[in-house]
Formats: sequence, C-alpha cells, structure tokens
Amino acid sequence: RWVQYIYAHAESLAFAGVLVSVGLKYPALFAGELQHLLGNFHIYECQLSWSLNELHEAWRISLAGQGQPTIRLAAEWHRMPHRRLALRDIAPWLMLQDQGTLEYLSARSIEWSKRLEKAGQDRDALELFLARFDPENYIQTPQPDGQVLVEMRVPAHLQAKIKDAQ
Repeated sequence: RWVQYIYAHAESLAFAGVLVSVGLKYPALFAGELQHLLGNFHIYECQLSWSLNELHEAWRISLAGQGQPTIRLAAEWHRMPHRRLALRDIAPWLMLQDQGTLEYLSARSIEWSKRLEKAGQDRDALELFLARFDPENYIQTPQPDGQVLVEMRVPAHLQAKIKDAQ
C-alpha cells in the first residue's frame, strides 16, 4: 500500500530513485509492485547516471564538513552492491524470467520505438537500448549443471556501428 501511496502522491523523482534502489536489491519486486518503474524510459537514463556516479563516489563531495558518523552511514548506503547495478541490465534479465514482465516491457518497447523518428544524434543509442528489450536478441543455452546461459546478440546493423565507434 505504501508503494501505491507514493505512486499516487509523490511529486519528486527522488521517490522513484529510492524505489528503483529497492527493486535493484530485490529484483522480483519489478515483476509486481514496482513494474511501472520499468516502463518509464527516462528512469533508465537517470538511474544509469546514478549508478555510474556511485562508482566514482561523487556523493562524497556533498559530505564535506560532516561528522564521521554521517560519512560512515552515507558510505555504507552508497557502497551497497545493488547501488552500482544498471536497471537497463536487470530489466531484460527479469523480462526473460517472468512472462508478465515480458508482456509489459514488450508493450512499452513499442511506445519507446516511436522515439526513433525524432532521435536525431541519439538514434544509435536508442536503437541499442531498444535491442535490450527484444527477446529475439537473446540466446538461451542450457548448461550441464542445469542452469541456462543467457547471451545478448546485438543486431548486425548495430554491431557494425559499435565496431566503427570503437
């Protein structure tokens, strides 16, 4: 009920950030209460920026002059492993595990693809983002230990662009 309350009343993107962090710690929540967060294109962009900043510990700048207990608590929070994960990597994995998430993200991908018409310079990045949410781009190979190896196969036209950019 609290998640529904936040959805209905929050007026700050900060709430989405906290909920995404909770979902990254407990990814199964993205198949339920937090699924709507997977449907917002901009959340992926913001969260990727957040996760990259965690790697560089840019958050430490704002702690100048704070006491050691505050710095210690902030460091514990920011250094949690799930804070460095990228939602754009977790969502496709979950999509391949959960039929409801697959259906939801497939519908969202159709909406996101409409952005291609106006993408301009960002077209390649958008196409690569959309490729992450196409189940046809994944190869699932059963392993001898009973697990399944999942590998993304980038479409050939995007692979060529990636190679040129490198």
